[in-house]
Amino acid sequence: MSGKWFVYLAVLLVAITATAGAVNVNISVTDPAGNPAKGTYKIFDQAGETVKSGDINGSVTVSLSVGDYYLFVITKNETVVSPITVVSPITVANTTIDISVDATTMKFAKALAEFPKTYIGTPTALVSFKISDTNITYDFATNWTIYASNLQSTMTYPNETRTGVYKFQLEKIVVDGTETNETTISLDFSNDVTIKAIYKSAYVIEPMYLMLLIGVVALGLIAIVIVSGKKAKSAIMENEVSSMRFYKRRL
Repeated sequence: MSGKWFVYLAVLLVAITATAGAVNVNISVTDPAGNPAKGTYKIFDQAGETVKSGDINGSVTVSLSVGDYYLFVITKNETVVSPITVVSPITVANTTIDISVDATTMKFAKALAEFPKTYIGTPTALVSFKISDTNITYDFATNWTIYASNLQSTMTYPNETRTGVYKFQLEKIVVDGTETNETTISLDFSNDVTIKAIYKSAYVIEPMYLMLLIGVVALGLIAIVIVSGKKAKSAIMENEVSSMRFYKRRL
């Protein structure tokens, strides 16, 4: 009987150790085009802390504690978001678990922005993406696409944005053809959705920049006048000296 209790105790200790310790997790990701996802990744815990990050080329192996996380894979075209759950390995010998994320089965949310014509720079708006019931937020610049599956979340657009000497204010947001004055859009990624924010010019040149520009121009004009005056005075003095020399020679 004591032998059985010893075995039970050993199994219990192994289970506790496996639960408390870190688990090697092999994560493979397929992008929306069906190719191995290449780019960078971030893994957030429920509190919004980044627990792992780095480069990914189709797959990556990380060490994580048992629990629930969210994986963000950022490629050159989009961001793939997926919840992942890390559980203890079934056996002590097998210390690695495999997790697959397939973005070809996911829905997208396109975050676009439309601006008046500018002559310097390319305007963008910084959108804040938040996963509901967590403290996870992810900021990105328009125009961009996020892929996920049945993920309760929101996207929030800024009321104003700046690019160089340009300032823009949010006029309206259009969600799949329907206009709204709300800056925060609720998403569940059960269907594809296209969001477009339309901005209008607040200033072509902000007053601060305008005053600075006027000051620079004024200083330039003053410098030109001073230099021109010095040149004119020098020319007059040179003419007077030449005239005196000529007069002396005549004498």
